[in-house]
Amino acid sequence: MAGAVGAATGAYRALDTAALRLLRANNMPVIVATCGRHLVDRRVIAYPEFVTLVADDLSELRDEGIPLLRTAQEYVADWIRDGILIRRATAARDEH
Repeated sequence: MAGAVGAATGAYRALDTAALRLLRANNMPVIVATCGRHLVDRRVIAYPEFVTLVADDLSELRDEGIPLLRTAQEYVADWIRDGILIRRATAARDEH
């Protein structure tokens, strides 16, 4: 039994990772496209700049017929809440 309990416990822990939340997200392709585009060469971007970049991407995707009904700020807030992105304040009190 201990082996099964250990395996199940590990599996339950894996369910709560950001990577699996990303894979289960309804808008996973949008997350991958936007975050992959802007967070490959640099891992820290000022929050307002990132929201603007995502807004531009969403506009481009909408122009291609992808139904994205929410604002960039709403999507980014979801990604932060889900642990896909991390939002931190800097010493200068800017958020990145």
